[in-house]
Amino acid sequence: MELNAMAPIRLTRAILPHMVKRRKGRIVVIASMAAKVPSPGQAMYSAAKMALWGYFGSLATEVADKGIGVTIICPGPVTGPADALRVLYGPKGLIQRIEPQDKKRLDAARAVVLIANAMAAGVVECWLAKQPVLTIGYLMQYVPQLAWLILLKVGPARAKALASGKSGYDVRSFATGG
Repeated sequence: MELNAMAPIRLTRAILPHMVKRRKGRIVVIASMAAKVPSPGQAMYSAAKMALWGYFGSLATEVADKGIGVTIICPGPVTGPADALRVLYGPKGLIQRIEPQDKKRLDAARAVVLIANAMAAGVVECWLAKQPVLTIGYLMQYVPQLAWLILLKVGPARAKALASGKSGYDVRSFATGG
């Protein structure tokens, strides 16, 4: 919570008076699709990213007349270096593992380009994800009851997969029990 939510909020609160004085600037924050869709097996991470989304969404409405823009980036899974250790918070605390690269993750270089484009265009909220994360995001936005039915069905299997060190994005294995 301290790193994923409070640090960006504190930094923004420190610099915001200077931006207001200049009547110019854009604040860009990296939230997560976990701010839009509950992420089974990652409750604390989701809570932190939802806090960012809530804070910066409210801030956007508060500073809109002061020449300051806010862009909230909500990426889904993004690739990293092939041999990089991935650190995340699971239901029992910190999980560290090397995850194989897969096609369900957005390429990091592509994510950077899309983030830069969102900033330049002055977009308030930008979702960056591949399937199935993007589909669940749209379902949560437009048909939340259906999204909840899916999440309640898939969620326990995803949480178990993460807790055991497996990928949390292999939906096919959740559906087949493998």
